[in-house]
Amino acid sequence: MSDFFIYQADFETKEWGYLLERAVGDNKRDIVG
Repeated sequence: MSDFFIYQADFETKEWGYLLERAVGDNKRDIVG
């Protein structure tokens, strides 16, 4: 049971990291462009 929650939390962390990375990348592109 706990393994599932750990996996779920890890997945959500990666998901957020991916979204943040994309948002930051878009901002950098706007500044440079």
